Amino acid sequence: MLTNPKQKGSWAKEFPAGPKLYAGLTCAFWDINIFGKDGRTERDVCADFLDEASLILGKPDLRNVAQQFRASAVAWDDLSVALLPDWSLPLAETRQLKLRQHRLFLDEGVASLAERQAISQRLKDIRGQVEDDFPLTEAEVVRLQEDIAAEVLRIHPIEAAAVAELRGAMG
Repeated sequence: MLTNPKQKGSWAKEFPAGPKLYAGLTCAFWDINIFGKDGRTERDVCADFLDEASLILGKPDLRNVAQQFRASAVAWDDLSVALLPDWSLPLAETRQLKLRQHRLFLDEGVASLAERQAISQRLKDIRGQVEDDFPLTEAEVVRLQEDIAAEVLRIHPIEAAAVAELRGAMG
C-alpha cells in the first residue's frame, strides 16, 4: 500500500503529496506516539508488565517476551521518526513540536498553556505552508513512503515473534 502507487487504496491515491499526505503523516505520528500515551507506543509498559508477570507466575520465559516488546518499542519509535523525518525540516519541526507540546501538557499542565498555544500556532503556520507549497519533491515522497514501508516491515516480524513466544510461554 505504501510503495505500489497503482494499487487500490495505496498511499499515493489516499494521501497524495500536499495537505492530505501531511495530515496522514501527522495523524499516524499522533496515534503512535501521543494519543493516550506518555510519548511512546507503550510497548515498554507491556514489557514491564511481562517482567512482573514472569516473577508472579513463575514463568521465566515471559522475560524473553518482554525483551521482544522492548525491541518492538524501538522499532515503533523509528517508524514515528520515518513518518516525520529529520531530512525534511518542516516535518521534523512538526514532530518535535508535537512531542514538546504533549510533554508540556503532561509535565506542567495549565502552567504551560501559553507555550502550548504558541506551539499550536506554529503548527498551524507549518500546516499552512505545507498546503501552499508542499516541501517534498516527487522523489522525496517516494523515499518517504519507502522509508515508512521499511519500518513497518521491520516491526511485523518483531511483534509476530513476540506473540508466538508469548503463546509458548503461557502454553
